[in-house]
Amino acid sequence: MAASLRRHDQMLREVVERHGGRVFKTVGDACCAAFWRASDALAGALAGQRALAAEDWSAIGELKVRMALHSGATDEREGDYFGPAVNRVARLLSVAYGGQVIVSGATASLLRELMPEQTQLLDLGEHRLKDLVEPEHVWQLMASDLPQEFPPLRSLGWLPNNLPRQPTPLIGRESEIAQLTKKMQAQRIVTIVGAGGVGKTRVALQVGADLLDGSGDGVWFVDLAPLKDPTLVASTVAAALGVRDQPKRSALETLLRYLERKRLLLILDNCEHLIDDTAKIADAILRDGPEVRLLATSREPLRIPGELVYSMPTLPVPPSEGATAEGVFAYGAAALFVERARAADSRFELTENNAAIVADIVQRLDGLPLAIELAAARMKALGIEDLAQRLGRKLAILTSGNRVAPPRQQTMRSTIEWSYDLLSEQERHFFRRFSIFVGSVSFDAVLRCAAGDGLDEPTAVELLASLVDKSLAHIETNEEKRYRLLESTREFAAAELDAHGERPAAARAHALTFMALAEDLEAAWSTMPDQQWGRLVAPELENWRAALEWSLAGDEELLVGLRLLTASKHVWFFSPSERRRWLARARHASGNETPTSVAAKLDLCEAQLYALIYQWDMVLDVAGRAERVFSEVGDDLFRAQAQRYVGYALTRLGSVDEGEAALQAALKIYQQRNEERAAAGILHDIGDSRNVTGDIAGAREYYEAALQTYQATGAQESVVGILRNLAEGEFRAGEVRTALDLGREALAFDRQSNNALHIINDLLNICAYEIALGNFDDARAFGLEAIALGLRNEADVFLVVALQHMAAIAALQPWQEAAQHIKRQKLAARLLGFVEGRMAALNVRRGHTEQQEYDATMAALHAELDTPEIERLSEEGAGWNEERAIAQARLA
Repeated sequence: MAASLRRHDQMLREVVERHGGRVFKTVGDACCAAFWRASDALAGALAGQRALAAEDWSAIGELKVRMALHSGATDEREGDYFGPAVNRVARLLSVAYGGQVIVSGATASLLRELMPEQTQLLDLGEHRLKDLVEPEHVWQLMASDLPQEFPPLRSLGWLPNNLPRQPTPLIGRESEIAQLTKKMQAQRIVTIVGAGGVGKTRVALQVGADLLDGSGDGVWFVDLAPLKDPTLVASTVAAALGVRDQPKRSALETLLRYLERKRLLLILDNCEHLIDDTAKIADAILRDGPEVRLLATSREPLRIPGELVYSMPTLPVPPSEGATAEGVFAYGAAALFVERARAADSRFELTENNAAIVADIVQRLDGLPLAIELAAARMKALGIEDLAQRLGRKLAILTSGNRVAPPRQQTMRSTIEWSYDLLSEQERHFFRRFSIFVGSVSFDAVLRCAAGDGLDEPTAVELLASLVDKSLAHIETNEEKRYRLLESTREFAAAELDAHGERPAAARAHALTFMALAEDLEAAWSTMPDQQWGRLVAPELENWRAALEWSLAGDEELLVGLRLLTASKHVWFFSPSERRRWLARARHASGNETPTSVAAKLDLCEAQLYALIYQWDMVLDVAGRAERVFSEVGDDLFRAQAQRYVGYALTRLGSVDEGEAALQAALKIYQQRNEERAAAGILHDIGDSRNVTGDIAGAREYYEAALQTYQATGAQESVVGILRNLAEGEFRAGEVRTALDLGREALAFDRQSNNALHIINDLLNICAYEIALGNFDDARAFGLEAIALGLRNEADVFLVVALQHMAAIAALQPWQEAAQHIKRQKLAARLLGFVEGRMAALNVRRGHTEQQEYDATMAALHAELDTPEIERLSEEGAGWNEERAIAQARLA
């Protein structure tokens, strides 16, 4: 057989290629080929059957090959083809017999005047295929030398079933269907559970269609959704099977008697609202009907013996970053949106220009098929950008779906409301309160919030488990289990929260919970390795933001917000622009009634922010104010923090002795309190001070002492900080290549850890080193990347430094053409004029690296231009806005 299959593959590939086609995939003994013209495909099929008939297959008895032809538009990715047309031809092929060639109606219409001589198409009539969409008009290729007599096509009309026709093809569920089909072959009962609108029914129907051939007495679908009376479940199932009532027997007894000797698959759809009675009947069927299999769909399990629960996931969604049309379409959620959008607006196409918007839309819809279909239907009236903008309130836009669908499936609100109405009053209350969480939430945070709401832990656990069981809350598992609501579900619950007047209490419990979590993590920062600490922090960011948004908005819980903000200073460390916004809001909300110690902690947060962007005068001012407060209240640890910032600022402002004295005072407090990482930070700072003065040997001594603690406590970010500062020291000492190697090493780590602020810093240092070495093309690439990142992260100071680097490149890079050389000198003078103005406005001083570059640039300008000309150009550049300065810098 193996040799025969190899020969089969070889023959068909040769025939396909000889007729202008291409075999794009083989799966087992199946061969998939694509042609540009229907006539070429038909000629290839005819030649292929003749070649197979002429071959000697006596070694295996015989080899009969079925073939199907269909025509339609497809999406091609990496040599493979995707889309409804590909799925349709596969379903068409499944109804044929070995030796038979069948043709779809679409292909037949293309072949009317192009049939080869002595061939014709025999009309086999309309047939429902196993994809459950519109019937297909099927034709059979007839030729005198091909077999002509075959049994009736194995379509849905030939096999016993009542599977309903579906209006659209199923997209993006190949994996789930394959898994469920396999499970149904091994299990007698499988229950598909999932949120409303996730596509449980549609997938169950397709699984049923795929299992028709192996279900002797058929596949039978029972929709329980319309039922209100649980006593009607048994009679509804019996009616779907065509079982008549029997006198003196209950509907259940009649049903069970009928199923005793039947071999069939029964699909029980929408069981959740009649869950108890449906579970009892399903259990009885499995006991009395040994050849009956059950496939159920529900928003919660039946919980009967032998049940395998399959949780239906939402469709996979593509990332927005770096989105391309081909990459986005590879994800089921995007493919579904594109197909349904095309149905709504035939002009719509997925392009490179709108791929990121499509990715964003399906992300915000959580990959939920019903939500995607409802959104795509809006493409009749809205453009893709308008649709994306209006999805802020999802439930308002996700309306007006299929008018013939059940009411609960016509809008997202109604499908969620269906689940909500099935909850107990206590479950509804818990569900509403759960909407206060943003994104995912840890089990511990849920319990803390529930305690603030007056619920004990066992009750909270039971209610959370109930929401998960009913497919309203979902579990995300990475390193720990976390819980979340789909965004459309959360919007519904949040509206109910407001309607019941429960938001203030829920928001307060939420803010207190995440304030406590921030304070716990802040306390652990000095002893926990960076990577571990970062893994704990990252999932909580959205909830911290929500807690700050609420608590800083009014007077009642302002202190909670201030405590949260000051406790999360390391959380916002890598996002200065965001931290600046929160601090501004906190300052605006604070007043005379704010406790002085809390206000001083805000000063410390501001000091850290200003230090990040090298505004040393501001660091000295706010940190000095905080130091005085903490000295008065006797809080030594916070006083040490303030002294550290004061000391560091003084060293950077040139008062090295005074600054180091403040740093040593802070170091003494940290050492007395066994605050090892904080003490290492002071040693690091003193090393930086020595570095600034040119004492490289002294700097290395302090850096080495700090490194021992950093490495022992897993403070990898600080280790890389030492690399970065050592590079600056080597550059000051004239070892530019050594500095470049250290800078590149720091950049590699920071790229891996995705620390945007440090990446920009590294890029700027490396750019300066490359300029000093005369590697202007490399310097330009690093400078441009720093500009792009600086804009994205609102890093004003770094952006100004990057513009100076670009001015240096323009002035220092030699050009053979004199006119071009002078043009770039003038560009450099204008850029430096802008840089000078911005540095003065930001109150920023140049470090050694930037100062020596500035001096070299000015020397080059004075060598080519006279002083009045430089002053005029500089004044012109000072009048530029940032946008123009950046545009000009990109020409450097």
